[in-house]
Amino acid sequence: MKANRKFKEDENGFIMGIDYLIGAILVLVMSALAIAIVYPIISGVPIASIDTSLRTALGGGAAMTPAANSTNTLLTTTGTVMGLNPMMALVYIAAGIIIVLLSAFSGAGGRQTL
Repeated sequence: MKANRKFKEDENGFIMGIDYLIGAILVLVMSALAIAIVYPIISGVPIASIDTSLRTALGGGAAMTPAANSTNTLLTTTGTVMGLNPMMALVYIAAGIIIVLLSAFSGAGGRQTL
């Protein structure tokens, strides 16, 4: 056994698996940016006045609330995605660590010919 093993690098000189770790960081950064952008925009939209305008223009009843319905759907979907993003980042991190460790402790790293 060699005492000092080196991490294997890809054709660009990066340690194999580091791209997964960078991907996890990007997922978390984009999630933080999405939270900072989506929720303030949705809270600034006058949903009740949009529904009133649509009811007047289309001649619908009081139960007609398309803007409120679509906003609720958007918020539900956004909440689901924001809840799954940390788990996706954890999967990226786990895959990156496994690839880095396998590349450091594997033998030839590919198919061997006799």
